[in-house]
Amino acid sequence: MNQQLLGELMAATMDDCTPCASRSLDEIVDDPASIARLAEFSRLLIITVYDGEPPRFMTDDGAAGPSPITPEFRRLMRAVQAGETAYSECVRMTRAERWTAARSAVGLLIGHMYVADESRIGTGQTLPQACVATASLMTKWWTAAKRYEAAEFAMRWDGYQATLPSGAKLPLEADVAVAFILGAVLHHVAKQDGITVDSFDQLVFTRARPVLQDRQRAERALRDFVFPPGFVENKAVHVKRLAQVDHVFLANICGSAALVVEAHAADCSDGTDRNSQREYALVDRAAQIISAESS
Repeated sequence: MNQQLLGELMAATMDDCTPCASRSLDEIVDDPASIARLAEFSRLLIITVYDGEPPRFMTDDGAAGPSPITPEFRRLMRAVQAGETAYSECVRMTRAERWTAARSAVGLLIGHMYVADESRIGTGQTLPQACVATASLMTKWWTAAKRYEAAEFAMRWDGYQATLPSGAKLPLEADVAVAFILGAVLHHVAKQDGITVDSFDQLVFTRARPVLQDRQRAERALRDFVFPPGFVENKAVHVKRLAQVDHVFLANICGSAALVVEAHAADCSDGTDRNSQREYALVDRAAQIISAESS
């Protein structure tokens, strides 16, 4: 990545020097790594400005209404959201396509920088962040309270890892993978039920059950989930990418995530309705989730 060239391009655009920006674009167009990093920076700021929920017109060519986003930039955004890399997509582009994508990326980046600065955006937690953080704490409690189930999944995870080539091994632990999948499904449920960050404790976490039990719904929830800023993306991207092509892998993780949900639901009950499908909200688990955070 040519950091000096990226800096010159940003400075020229911010100074509104069109000829200078065009010259920088002409130089950077042959460096896919720099264009990819520019697109990734732009995407992260977009996620922050839109509270973790980028509008569809930034990724969907068929979205209704006018859009300042170019198809080339959307290609990069879709690639990253699908668990691929912007770099790989940049390599596949023609020179003209990379030029257009870079121009869009830098324009969006600078525009959203001004919006974020003037509106003081990015100081609070987004819904995707809340979902992943909560799923992580729920999974942490589960691994401590249900040690046999957690150990059994960890053994399956290690066995799966052993079948992969050394360069393809996933750089994360079993519980992190479970938490990420559960977070994506909780986000799916929250969006369906109109839950916001302010009403997050009212999220009925047991509504994740049918999604985790339906592979197609789980795939859809995972496909639509955007990595929240602050989450370890280089780890999550591997889970998302593999889960979309390996149905056995996805089923195993969803199965363990379902056990996490069931364990919390069972702990909410008084022991008389252990086999029921009664629904519980996160507020019913507040004390246990907080204890997981402090342990």
